[in-house]
Amino acid sequence: MFVADAATRIATQVTRDALEYGHAEWSPDGRFLYAVAADKSVFAICRVPAGGGAAELVLPDYRSVRGMDPGGAGLYVTQTDARNQSILYYVPLPKGTPVNLAAMNFAEDAWVTPKGVYYLARRADRPSAPFALSFRTHDGVVTLLQEYTRPPARGLSVSADGRYALTTRVVPPISDLLLLETSR
Repeated sequence: MFVADAATRIATQVTRDALEYGHAEWSPDGRFLYAVAADKSVFAICRVPAGGGAAELVLPDYRSVRGMDPGGAGLYVTQTDARNQSILYYVPLPKGTPVNLAAMNFAEDAWVTPKGVYYLARRADRPSAPFALSFRTHDGVVTLLQEYTRPPARGLSVSADGRYALTTRVVPPISDLLLLETSR
């Protein structure tokens, strides 16, 4: 894993092991990176010093880091279930009890902001189930923003002010970028 300096555009390698690293998130103080790491297709969340050093195993069996709450008290992560669906969890650090937030189709269906996490949740356990766009504050208050009868495709992005959400919709043979109408 590398960290690049935006001003100098120089990348510094911060890991020197055989793990395969994926999406990383900074700790609020900038001292650490939390990243998914794979060892022979076995996934876990590791904490790596931003200046370089050995990776520390934080959460075994999780496949994606979606973000961290602004106080550094917990991570939003996903785990894959037996049907290869992503389950979104909030896990308090250092070793708290995971809170199951939602079943999602894809790990990218969650977007963490300074105020909380937006996510596209399955409303039932079948592929064509309705979906809901929900928001959970970092304190745990959940608000249903909108329900959709047609499931979106992969990914979610929310504007800084929370007014707009973007996702994709796939109708073979094409896919479109879709602006979701949100409600407050």
